[in-house]
Amino acid sequence: MKKVTDFIINKRYFVLTTFVILSILSIYFSSQVQINYDLAEYLPDTSETRIGLDIMENNMEALESSSFNLMFQNLSEKEKPEIKNYLENVAGVSNVQYDETENYNKENATLYIIKVDADEESEIATNVYQEITEHFKDYEIDTSGAISDRNKVVLPVWIVVLAVFCALLILIIMSDSYVEPFLFLTAILMGVVLNKGTNILFKNVSNITDSIVAILQLALSMDYSIMLMNRYHQEKEKYDSKIEAMKEALYHAFGSIASSSVTTIVGLLALVFMSFTIGRDLGFVLAKGVLFSLISIFFVLPALILIFDSAINKTKKKSPCFHLEVLGKFSYRMRPISAILFIVFLVGSFLLKGNLGILYTDSEENEISKIFTENNQMAIIYRNEDEEKIVTLLAELEKQDKVDDVLALRKYHPATINL
Repeated sequence: MKKVTDFIINKRYFVLTTFVILSILSIYFSSQVQINYDLAEYLPDTSETRIGLDIMENNMEALESSSFNLMFQNLSEKEKPEIKNYLENVAGVSNVQYDETENYNKENATLYIIKVDADEESEIATNVYQEITEHFKDYEIDTSGAISDRNKVVLPVWIVVLAVFCALLILIIMSDSYVEPFLFLTAILMGVVLNKGTNILFKNVSNITDSIVAILQLALSMDYSIMLMNRYHQEKEKYDSKIEAMKEALYHAFGSIASSSVTTIVGLLALVFMSFTIGRDLGFVLAKGVLFSLISIFFVLPALILIFDSAINKTKKKSPCFHLEVLGKFSYRMRPISAILFIVFLVGSFLLKGNLGILYTDSEENEISKIFTENNQMAIIYRNEDEEKIVTLLAELEKQDKVDDVLALRKYHPATINL
């Protein structure tokens, strides 16, 4: 291992150049990764929904249509028909549902339901959504529905920027130098880029995984950088040469950093065994991300620290020092009570977890559903040998209070119910 760490330090410029080139290639490869927006693909084979979808896909003609809801705030009476007219003339739009009743006008909100004669994953639907949202970007709007879900970003850019800013701010406060946090982020950024680029090895990656993996990778691997930097500061007190200090720091820090990362990777790989296989998607990508962060910190960060060593020294500052002796003594004295409380909370949590509600839709996060009644469509697959029973069933369904209409197509499509 000593030979490996010595090689990394002695050939640091070659190593850094290699990683920069690989990062540039990864940026290109990441743009070629296939993103999967259909969460139904991750359902287990034994799921009733998955079984039904398989029957529909294999035996029935697909409905080439989709829609999304568009809600405006504070429109004038003059604007409402003008907007409907504009929407009807957008290329790809087949129909726009809107009238002056309270079904589409409530409080200060106005709702339009936009129909497209293409499925939500089509280029036509995407172009319609992008053109409309871009045209009305200066309005206060909200969208929902299949096309909207397909095109919305899971994790907005501003959240990622805010998270990175918060992490950077904390690191600046806690670090011994103003330069160190930027070196940490640079090394991990290379790991993130390498991870996203190597996703091209997979058939596809879910849009959820693609959106959140970078920020989770940052959170899971930042401590490795801090551990290496702290070890480097310790070794510098023993050696006059920064090169020798870094060699020793990298050699001695390898075990603790590697063991920490391995436990994280193994924990993430546990997601692979979820029956809802998006866990496998997320587990593999995140575990790979932590591995690339580890590699980047071992190979890239030492070179960056040595290159900017003088800048680190020039920007030294005092970092907060917390004295935890009192807390430690209190914790030691309270250990019997703490053990009892832990058992009580563990047992209580186990018993109460069954009362946790499970949300199957995102309607609570949908601003439109808070004002207008959310319309959902349910598909029922039935055997059509006995037509009389089907007619009776449809009549019974239509009598349900929350059912708007029922459509049954015998030959090609299942019965569809609008709720």
